Amino acid sequence: MVEAAYVVDAPTLEWTSGLLQAAERSIGAGLGGFACSFRGNADGTISVDRASAAVASQTPETMNAIFDGLTYAPPGWLASYTSSPRSASYCVMTSEVDPRVRLSYRARLAKNGVYDGINIACMDLDRSGVLISLGVGRDDRLTAAIRHSLAKVGTHIAAALRLRERLRAVHAQARNLGSSPSTDDSTADGDAGAILSPAGKLLHADGAAKLAGARRALQAAVRAVERARTSSRDDVEQALNLWKGLVSARWTLVDQFDAHGDKYIVARENPPRATALSKLTPTERCVVTCAARGFSTKEIAYTLGISDATVRVLLMRAARRCGVRGRRELLKLDTDTAAVHPAEAGANESAGRPVRD
Repeated sequence: MVEAAYVVDAPTLEWTSGLLQAAERSIGAGLGGFACSFRGNADGTISVDRASAAVASQTPETMNAIFDGLTYAPPGWLASYTSSPRSASYCVMTSEVDPRVRLSYRARLAKNGVYDGINIACMDLDRSGVLISLGVGRDDRLTAAIRHSLAKVGTHIAAALRLRERLRAVHAQARNLGSSPSTDDSTADGDAGAILSPAGKLLHADGAAKLAGARRALQAAVRAVERARTSSRDDVEQALNLWKGLVSARWTLVDQFDAHGDKYIVARENPPRATALSKLTPTERCVVTCAARGFSTKEIAYTLGISDATVRVLLMRAARRCGVRGRRELLKLDTDTAAVHPAEAGANESAGRPVRD
């Protein structure tokens, strides 16, 4: 699922289809489901992007009923999550949120052996997100370990969604200027902070990626990702622990291939939207924003690709900069994550529970 998320240059429907297929292989029961992008609104309403909806083994009538329900009467758990998120993702069984089988289409699905569903909602700090719902049998359950792993997977899906938006903005700007994004191997799309080999050798670096600390962090992260993909692939927990959501709260690692089919890793600027508190550094703003959304210290560390200790230090520094005495007072300050767009955040750097099927 993480690898499918980072196919960031795929068309929207192809991307959501890849996520759905990967989720089905990972945790599904071969009974189909759907995936779509959405935007959660602060008032609990949901804006579903039906053009992004990837569907497997479900009738159009059933899917229309589901999407109508999501749009016009979003289930309580989803409305609660989107209006007041407490983590990067939310995962729940349909039977947990609809134990009395009140959803009309569940009887329709049961005729095809779909008695329950695994629903996963992943949402970035700007409330844009992805919803994945998988049909399962009567006795399928989500273990605590799977829920824990899916929470981490959600961090990657949110980061990938954010990067896709950034890349779309780059292409749109190029079209407006009457040019096209660079297809040169070393500077694809013009926003590569660094380019590395799969072995972690630094091939090219720009801006902050030239700094010694950044180079070391990126090289170590690339090697960790490759270990996650190879030697640790069969150990989900270990693989996810190796492959963090970001590198140093700044870069996302994605694959690129040259004309000869050789792979290299591009570190792209991809900081999350963050509070506009001007007294803070960019990384402090990211940490404060995640904390204000209810993320635990460990969740913040994983999402941003920094250590638990660094998170605590940054929160203390942020509190001092803002003239307050601790985390609680700090988080009472304005933390409007919609105030900064990803592209603006990048410029500043330089200067569970799921869908009721």
